[in-house]
Amino acid sequence: MKSRRIWKRAVFDEALRVGHAIGNQTLLYYAYICVGGVERAQGHLRRNADAQHKALEVAQIRAGSYRWSRPPSNKTQSADRAKPEAATLGYVPIATLAHRFLAELLYEWNDLEAAHRHVNLALELGQSWWVRDEMIKCYVLLARIEQALGNDGAVRNALKQAEELTDDRYAFCLVAQVGLPRIRQWLADGFLQPAVRWGEKELQTLNIGSDLTFVQSFGLATLARLLLAQEKLEPALKVLESLLQAVERKQLTEMVIDALVLQAIAMQAREDTPRALDCLNQALSLTQPEAYVRTFVDEGEAMQALLRRVTGKNRRYAAALLGEIEARSNRRMLAKKRTGVVDSILIEPLSWRELELIPLLAEGFSNQEIARKLHLSPGTVKAHLKHIYGKLNVSSRTQAVARARELNLL
Repeated sequence: MKSRRIWKRAVFDEALRVGHAIGNQTLLYYAYICVGGVERAQGHLRRNADAQHKALEVAQIRAGSYRWSRPPSNKTQSADRAKPEAATLGYVPIATLAHRFLAELLYEWNDLEAAHRHVNLALELGQSWWVRDEMIKCYVLLARIEQALGNDGAVRNALKQAEELTDDRYAFCLVAQVGLPRIRQWLADGFLQPAVRWGEKELQTLNIGSDLTFVQSFGLATLARLLLAQEKLEPALKVLESLLQAVERKQLTEMVIDALVLQAIAMQAREDTPRALDCLNQALSLTQPEAYVRTFVDEGEAMQALLRRVTGKNRRYAAALLGEIEARSNRRMLAKKRTGVVDSILIEPLSWRELELIPLLAEGFSNQEIARKLHLSPGTVKAHLKHIYGKLNVSSRTQAVARARELNLL
């Protein structure tokens, strides 16, 4: 198995060599994406980030130099959705992938603002390079980021966009890698029903073999997560036990971590604290070198209770994660404090980013200037302005500033 894994990496390294030799940017881009994927699967987040940054370097273009062509129309996507303006962002549309992968990494490291920028770039570029499952993953990631920032209205909007694109083939994308408390909340809010239907079907036809492919392993991890979120403890544990054996043999470290975290929570639910802590300590030992954060933080109070009981070599890391959980709670309280005064007045609450943008409007900055100050694209700024106008029930910058002052937002 080890030699097979090295051979696959060798193929991507050879693609990089050939791509550099012949100056083929498309080959280089996909080779870097694949190298990053191998590193991520093995739990090497920093190496993955380096590969994705290199992918973006070769995907850059000069404004106006990229000739966009309209994709053929089909039943899954109307041609008028794709917009050539995405090329002005400085990247070819296929850079959607690298931006999303970077957003996932930055989210894992709890750099929420940077993750927010990259996922929005992925969504804008994705309007030209349309791949349905990629767009679903981007919207779900955006929902996760907005939830961490305390922007509940933006979470609902992102989930609505994701579910509008979802059918049976892509339903698992709605819950893959989403924290259990969040899945429960989204289910209670009326979302994720396509994922529930997918899970029920998968459970009926479940046949776990001894040699799972990567895709099958990922599907089982997602199924286990969904089952635990629905408090179906025993079926989830059955899936996790088989999954963990398979992914450990293939040295799929990232999936091993995910399975161990879920096992820890499941054992805690069983009131088997010693086994829960054993699973958690194994996960912490694997993640500490790469500074994983959200993998633990997103699992809520159950994880928090376990982290408090960690001793030995992982104690300091567990304490740092507990600090991140406390900081997250403080951020949400601050967000609610900033928006709570006007929530009952507005059609929909303003997001954290929209509140950040309003003072720049009052100072008279142009869209381009706001984009530079907030490290956003002009298109993203334009979209935020549209949302602000709608929520404040105004139609111009001047009216928006006046309304913001009335609501004590300035």
